Amino acid sequence: MSRSPLKSFAIFLAGIVGFIILSMLLLHGGLTLLSHHDDVFALAQSVDGIASYFIGFRLALVVLIIIYWHELVIFADKFFKFNHRQRFILRALYPYIVASLVLIELFSLIF
Repeated sequence: MSRSPLKSFAIFLAGIVGFIILSMLLLHGGLTLLSHHDDVFALAQSVDGIASYFIGFRLALVVLIIIYWHELVIFADKFFKFNHRQRFILRALYPYIVASLVLIELFSLIF
């Protein structure tokens, strides 16, 4: 069953208007923070060590994804009902997923 062209256009228009409103809110928030930049710098100095916790959390998340990749594929299969070929491709992507996650984390720590 397909949507009518008028309903599709209304959904598209609602998405455009939502995007414009969200952009305006983000721009307003950024300009408000710029006008209070001294307070923002004081807050950043008070939570100076939080970056190390964030890096540790990201590394733990990457390790969990690497260890439980096959279980994640099985879990996603319950919701999306993959066919045999899709399951095979997701399982075959494991070495590439590991390599890309390791390289992303390595480059983020170096640069």
